[in-house]
Amino acid sequence: MDMVERVARAIWNEDSVRATGRDRRIDWSDAGPADHAKFASLARAAIAAMREPTDGMVQAGQEEWGPSVGTIMLSDLMRRTHRAMIDATLTSSEK
Repeated sequence: MDMVERVARAIWNEDSVRATGRDRRIDWSDAGPADHAKFASLARAAIAAMREPTDGMVQAGQEEWGPSVGTIMLSDLMRRTHRAMIDATLTSSEK
């Protein structure tokens, strides 16, 4: 399962009662192709919104790596790596 589907399923699990107008949660496997497409689109939008890391995310990445690499270089590396991972997620889901 790719990341877009993971996020789509998570949104579905939180919203399936409201989305279907039913009074009970519907399993993802019981949702139809139109629902899968709609929630995949919502997932791609959510993932794309996370493409630019926050300063806090970059700082957390820097702290994980420790002070052994220069801060400016590491900051740029964190941002570029994060963007590349998000881009890869969005690109792989289109195939």
